[in-house]
Amino acid sequence: MTKSTDKPSKSIIDSTPDDVAAMDDADAMLDALAKASPVADHSDGDDTAPTFAPPLPMRPSPDRLLPQLVLDRALGSALKRRLRRLGPPLAVVVQAPDADWVAHLAKAAADLPRPPDVFACDGTSKAEHRPTIGNDDVSASLRNGRHVIGVSQAPAAYLPSTLTAVADAHVAAALDARTIRRLVSACVGRPPRDIPDGVALGLSFHDILAAFRAGASPAQVVAMLVTTSAAKRRSTSTDDVPPLDRLPGLRGPARDWGLGLVSDVQAWRRQEIPWSSVPASAVLVGPPGVGKTLFAKSVAVSCQVPIIELSIGAAFAQTDGHLNAVCRHVSDAFSQAKQCSGGALLFADEMEAIPDRATLSDRNRDYWTPLLNLILTLSSEDMPGVIKLGCSNFANRLDAALVRPGRFDRVIELLPPDAQGLADVLRFHGCDFKGADLAALARLRPGATGADAASWARAAKRIAREAGRDMVLDDLVAVIAPDDAMSDRDRRRAAVHEAGHALAGFLGGRRLTLVSILSIKAVGGRTVMAGGMSVYVTRADAEAEIAILLAGRAAEIVVLGDASAGASSDLYAATSLVAMLHCSGGLGADLVHRATPDAATQLLAYDPVLRRAVADDLAVVQCGVLDAVRKNRAAVVALADVLVARRFVDGAEAEKIIRGSLPRAGRKPKTNRRPT
Repeated sequence: MTKSTDKPSKSIIDSTPDDVAAMDDADAMLDALAKASPVADHSDGDDTAPTFAPPLPMRPSPDRLLPQLVLDRALGSALKRRLRRLGPPLAVVVQAPDADWVAHLAKAAADLPRPPDVFACDGTSKAEHRPTIGNDDVSASLRNGRHVIGVSQAPAAYLPSTLTAVADAHVAAALDARTIRRLVSACVGRPPRDIPDGVALGLSFHDILAAFRAGASPAQVVAMLVTTSAAKRRSTSTDDVPPLDRLPGLRGPARDWGLGLVSDVQAWRRQEIPWSSVPASAVLVGPPGVGKTLFAKSVAVSCQVPIIELSIGAAFAQTDGHLNAVCRHVSDAFSQAKQCSGGALLFADEMEAIPDRATLSDRNRDYWTPLLNLILTLSSEDMPGVIKLGCSNFANRLDAALVRPGRFDRVIELLPPDAQGLADVLRFHGCDFKGADLAALARLRPGATGADAASWARAAKRIAREAGRDMVLDDLVAVIAPDDAMSDRDRRRAAVHEAGHALAGFLGGRRLTLVSILSIKAVGGRTVMAGGMSVYVTRADAEAEIAILLAGRAAEIVVLGDASAGASSDLYAATSLVAMLHCSGGLGADLVHRATPDAATQLLAYDPVLRRAVADDLAVVQCGVLDAVRKNRAAVVALADVLVARRFVDGAEAEKIIRGSLPRAGRKPKTNRRPT
């Protein structure tokens, strides 16, 4: 811990020329320096006459003036007067923007007119920079009538606990456009009028000093600050990222929370609500590729704030891994977010890297506990304008204290896009084919993420680029469902089978969404249709569903002459449904409840009577389906021909093909139901 009690030389702020010595701050002196004219020529035209000029005031050094201006701004006039007057000593805690500022602000504090005892703690000393160290010195200084000022980027983590507890004032040192204007005015000359509010956003102490280059004009200094700030934030650029209301594929609670946050941030800026009413902290959870980082960038775009990234992995990669260095890295991220005058988004990536204390081994507890406690302390601090957003692939690995209210308040699941969302992602990445039902194509890959869809788009563009032409739908189909090793015979049978399902669904009044014979994840084909059985299943509902399940096998028999074993999954589903009617639903031969719906199928192995009843019901429905397929064989063949050629047909086109081939449209298969 650095403690200063020696009386230093006067500061530039408080030790000014005689005509401004009694002023509260340095504004008058800074204006005088800014207006200082070049050396005047007092000659009367005689070239040999000596030239005399009054001496110009010496301009201060930026490295000395900058921390004094920042401290002056943080303390304010009222607190500075109290520190100057005789009276009871004060205890003040100054939160530095980051660790690099601590020593400089401590020196500026030691230069105050009534020199205080200064405690500077930046975490570099694991042994001394702790809340349990220095408390006796703090109490002794106050008893002896001396002011005490503590300076740290994380006061609660590093300063003596007595000082933070008894402090008469807690102030935050931060940079704003006014402070930069005063610094440029004093050290270089009159600055431009249009200094942006975020001129020093994200810059360290030495980043700012580097802009004051020899011979640079005030405008050049400001331009260098703006350029450097933009360069340091370029790694988290949000270029080409749409705002939340136009982010493709976003749905569910994450979308609702994000849009509500944007609305509340705008209301806070209009001073309609306090920051405490803004739901400004959360942890996003979801599988890899679901778009957590993209969501964070979109929130930043919507709220018009920069992103400050915090990553424990980066903390180890960018430091030597010692505890004090990692703690400084974490503290700097929080400090950088807090010093953004227009607000910021603090994005804590891969939060599962912060271990749960409940599962820490004794071997690792001594290292991780101080770091986790620091993160808990920093995340619980009041930070108006700062949005705290974390992300994790594993919600169950987060420390319970980390996601409690007041820190990262809530855990929100970011859901993968649905089929329409995947289609929107594809269009966002340039796959917008006129008239194509991309949602139907996306249904071929259930569970796919937005990252998957973006990858499909890039691959399809590459196929078109290598072929020297514009991208077409077949390029995208080739990526989503690459050609398989299916023989022509198997492809034909798969097409007939799926066409049978589609025909039965169409005749039963279902809306077709997709018919495909693309082989994906060991599935040889899929027919997707909207609607289905209601919660309160009737016998008619069940038989209509069974008819659709058996129609694929029936189409094989009618068109190809025999059935294959490819209908095993259909038969399992149909058998389970009929068994449920008899054993659970009271829709069979009697009302006896024999088993739950899930266990009904298992009884078939032990109950021959039940087995016979289920077989009879399936045979009756199969008879009706075969009759319907025979009457509409042309529709099955027409759709199967297209499937063989293209492997994929969207629902609207499939319905058009079927409708154009039916002798009488809208006919439903007969099922010859028996009385119950």
